[in-house]
Amino acid sequence: MKKIQALIIMALTFASMAISCSTSDNIKSVPAAIFKNDIQNQYAQIVDVRTADEYNEGHIHDAVNIDVNSDDFMSQATTSLKKDQTVYVYCKSGKRSRKAAGMLTEEGYTVVNLNGGITEWLDNGLPVCKE
Repeated sequence: MKKIQALIIMALTFASMAISCSTSDNIKSVPAAIFKNDIQNQYAQIVDVRTADEYNEGHIHDAVNIDVNSDDFMSQATTSLKKDQTVYVYCKSGKRSRKAAGMLTEEGYTVVNLNGGITEWLDNGLPVCKE
């Protein structure tokens, strides 16, 4: 009986931690189809947070490149992005864009993250630009 109670307490603890982590960061992650729809149906600030080389290999139309791992990421972001408009971020797989989304959210931006990154975008047959 004590083992069952301990397991229930552990399960409830982990569940509450998972809920608080997923809702406290205010970052919305969406699949490629929704991301595409959102950036087409309204004015969108689209940020590719990969390196310049990755960006040049192919990026979403109208995306600006601000490398999240550069020392001046936030400086570039605050100079070029408006806080009163949603920022749409993506990277290759979603890890770096999630980091960027967290940083931007802390500064007061509303951010939507492309879940699965440009990899998911391409897997859905969606187009990229090469410059």
